[in-house]
Amino acid sequence: MKKEKTLMEGVFSRLFTVMLVGMVCGILCNVIDSAVTGQFLGRDAVAASGLTGPFVSLIGLVIALFVAGTGQLCTENMGKADIGKVNQIFSTMVVCVTVFGLLMTVLFTAFSPMFLPFMAKGADPQVMEMADGYLRGYSLIILPMSLSSLLNSLFALDNDQKRSLG
Repeated sequence: MKKEKTLMEGVFSRLFTVMLVGMVCGILCNVIDSAVTGQFLGRDAVAASGLTGPFVSLIGLVIALFVAGTGQLCTENMGKADIGKVNQIFSTMVVCVTVFGLLMTVLFTAFSPMFLPFMAKGADPQVMEMADGYLRGYSLIILPMSLSSLLNSLFALDNDQKRSLG
């Protein structure tokens, strides 16, 4: 006798596959990035990108918290059929993520030379200069990355398969 899939089994298997592919792509991206950086830019460039890793990870964590919290709140209110509240949460979170992205862009662009020395006391000045440049460049993608993560998760909640990656 064939067992039917429950709703949770179907959702879990679909999300698991997407999450697994996303994690593998992220790992491959880091490996390829380090290999290319080391091959073409040298050891100092690999050290500089490694020095900025905690900042990049922290930004990713905050974005993931925004996305998870928004998804939870929207799902709860969708279950209550309170579309007005869902729209309010959506609008509020888009504004919050935009402000966060802009704030981090300004912070990394203007103040990275001030807080980078706390990460590597006594590091080579050339490595510190490269790390500063890397953070300044990264700061330009924080806002689009934040908004795309938030919108992708909300499109998936709305079962919009054409615009979401899920």
